[in-house]
This record gives sequence, C-alpha cells and structure tokens, in this order.
Amino acid sequence: MSKIVNSKPLTDVLPEKFKFLAENGPCVKLNGNADNIEILSTPAEFNDRLCELAVNSKRKIGLATLYMDNSEKSLRLINSCEKALTNNDQLQCNFLGDYPRGCRGEDSTRQVCLPLKKKFPQRTRISLYHTPYLRGFWKMILPKKLDETIGVQHSKLYLFDDDVVMSGANLSHIYFTNRQDRYIHFKNQPVLVELLWKIFRAIQKLSIEVDENDQEYFNSLDPQNSSLELWQKQAQELFDPILKSRPTISNLTGNDILIFPTLQASQLGIKHDSKTMMRLLSEGAFGGAPLFISTAYFNMEESMKLSLMSCKNNFVSLLIANEKANGFYKAKFPLGLVPEIYKFLTVQFHNLLEKSKMSSFFHLVEYHRQNWTFHGKGLWYFKENPNNNTENIACTIIGSSNYGLRSINRDTEVQLLVLGVGENEALSRKLKMEKDNLWNDKHTSEIDSGSREEMKASLPKFISQITWLLREYF
Repeated sequence: MSKIVNSKPLTDVLPEKFKFLAENGPCVKLNGNADNIEILSTPAEFNDRLCELAVNSKRKIGLATLYMDNSEKSLRLINSCEKALTNNDQLQCNFLGDYPRGCRGEDSTRQVCLPLKKKFPQRTRISLYHTPYLRGFWKMILPKKLDETIGVQHSKLYLFDDDVVMSGANLSHIYFTNRQDRYIHFKNQPVLVELLWKIFRAIQKLSIEVDENDQEYFNSLDPQNSSLELWQKQAQELFDPILKSRPTISNLTGNDILIFPTLQASQLGIKHDSKTMMRLLSEGAFGGAPLFISTAYFNMEESMKLSLMSCKNNFVSLLIANEKANGFYKAKFPLGLVPEIYKFLTVQFHNLLEKSKMSSFFHLVEYHRQNWTFHGKGLWYFKENPNNNTENIACTIIGSSNYGLRSINRDTEVQLLVLGVGENEALSRKLKMEKDNLWNDKHTSEIDSGSREEMKASLPKFISQITWLLREYF
C-alpha cells in the first residue's frame, strides 16, 4: 500500500471558527471530489433518482421519512424496491416512518409498505417511531390528525448501497410533483452511508415494528407506558457511540470536502443539531460574507434569532414560504390557521428588525409560485479570500430541520453540514446554483415595509394569542 504523504490533522484544515467541529461529533471526508455531489432541482428529478437508485440496489435500501402515500409516484418507488428485492436475494429493504402519521388510514406508510413485507417477510422491515411525548392525557384527547403536533420522526434519509440522497422531502405525491424542496445525491460514499445507517438503525431500535400479518411489536421500550427517563437512558446508550465518535481521517490536504452529520431529538435528551447551529452562529462562523437561510415554516427560536441579529457584519437573506405556498393553506380548522401563525411571526420579526435598525443587514424573502408549495430548508454560506486560501469556504446544511421551535423541541431531525475548504470552486459553484434556483426572481419577492403592513392588515385579530399558545406545535 502506498504511503500517504503530508496528510494534515482535521483541526489544521478547518477554518478558525469551524475548528470546534473536530471535537463536536462524527466527521467524514467526501470520497472523491465534488463530482460525487449532484444537486437535483425538481420534485420529478427527486422521484426519478430514488426509483433509479432503488431498482439498482444490490445490498441494502433504507428509506427514513415522515410518511408515504399510495399515489402513483410513491407506488413507483415501492415497485422499484420490489424489483430490486426480486432480483437480489441478499438485498435488505428498510422503511422507517412516524407511527401516528404512518398508521393513518389506507393511504399510509404502513399500508403502502405492507405488501412488500408480506412478499419478502425476512428481507423487509417496517419500523414506525412513536414519540414518548405522545401518551396519557395528550393521546386520549387529541384527534388522530393532530397527534403529530406532539412530535414526529421527521428525518429524511434515503440510503441505497453506497449512495445517499439527503432531502427535506417526504415520499408522497405532492413532494414528487409540485412542492419545491432540496435534494442532494452523494455518490459512492460508503463511509458516510455506514455512519447514516448507524443513526437509521438506532431510531429503528426505538421504533414499533410491523410484521407481515400487520401485527405490532416493540423493538425495545413501549413509548406510551415506559418512563421518559428510561427512554432517554436507552437513547443515550444507542446514540452516544455515534455522536461521540472521532474517526481518524487520513489524506487531508486543506482542499477538502468534509461532512458533519448532526442529530436532534429533544424528547430523547439529544440536542446535538441545535447546539451545533447555535455555536456556529454565536461564535461568528458565518461572519464576513453573505449568509442565506431557507425554511418552509418560519418560527425561529429566540436565541437563534438573536444570534443571527448579532452578526452585524453579515448580509443575511431569509427565504420563507408565502402563505399561499404553505402546505396548510386553506386547510380545515384548526390547521387552516397555521399559515396565519407564520404570517404573524414574519410580521413580528420584520418589526423587530426595524426597531433594532437591522433592516439593512437582513432581507426577508417570500417564495410564491402558482399551484406550488414550498418546503425547502437549509443554509448556504460562501466566503472567498484571494489572499488566504485556507479561509475559502463553501458551506451548506441540508436535512429535515426548519430551525423552528418544534424542530428543536419536539421532532427527530437529521442534518448534514457540508463544508468545502480551500480550493473547492466546483462545490461552491454547485451550491450557488442551487441557492440561486431557490431565490429565483420569478418565484420570490422581498418583504418590505409596505408588504409587511398588508400582511398585518389581513391577520385575524385573535392571531397573536393563538400564536403564542401554539407556536411550539406547528
């Protein structure tokens, strides 16, 4: 074996404000170069890519999502998994969803996946995560459609042999048709995929299993009757070896693409993702260059909001969904109030920026597109220093978090922080194209004082009280 020469320690290749990441959790160096990162742009491309990867899988498929449905495009993915299982007798196919959302009627994750479980009982798993927060009083009084407000399995991990597609999108008709999201395909990444499989399997271990006869059994604890203390203890035992691992990465040159997975599950006592994000913001990691953040549901936690506002040297652009691009627009009561809640929070934040004289540093931008909804979320940061190559940065965060209260306090989220340092023009170019595609002038407009006042005038008079009561649940 040839000897690796001039390999640098991880702390040496990380920019100064990012150095803490070396001790913050696991890290993987991208196998190959930016050619192994492909950014998809549309829901149709997303559906096509998942089906292509599934049908060609030989060893393992893992689909972690909030929910699936029985629409034509979703069944196309199921059929691709079935073909792969038929053609490869060593293939294992795993579905991980949310229990309350995934058991809701015939059009549910459970019912869509059950035929595969019946046909390949030993090589198909259906695992449905039930938050330990949903129990007792809440379980008794909440209607089925509101169960998920207490907390859900919200991560989106799509694993195929040595490839992973990272997204914020679920596996249902609207996400394959006309709901704009983000989708990044990491190709030929065996180390990254194995690390994500460890997270996948740990959530499975805490889930309810469904057998080929549609009967349930616990993989570990009963989420409704076991104590929360026991749940958190078992979760720590499962996730600590993953989140506290510090693998030795060889062949680092200073022109590397590094990937840092993060996990959030407050109900399990895990706040790895939110603590990482807060440290990046509070320590000024994104200083000195424009910062772009997108969220489908603008409900930012107060300390995160204040940390953003403290970065006065930054230009910050926040992309959010217009009320008509919100998935709950015109839904029946009470879900129909959700767009109004987000509109109220947007107005409040715009007021805060003006009072703090921060308007020149922030742009609030709305996504609106006829007959489309918006679900994109993430962060983009680009810093170029011609005089100091080590401070060149191309960064994105992609995953399931909306950076809001429920993402931090209620749901299970998985994200990837992708960091290109040094000479990584190809990665920077791809990420900038993705960002520009979302901030496209055809589908976005800035919220100024005039549009803010129009939004304010259209709000129901009782919305402020409703917002402060419910904002952690939506």
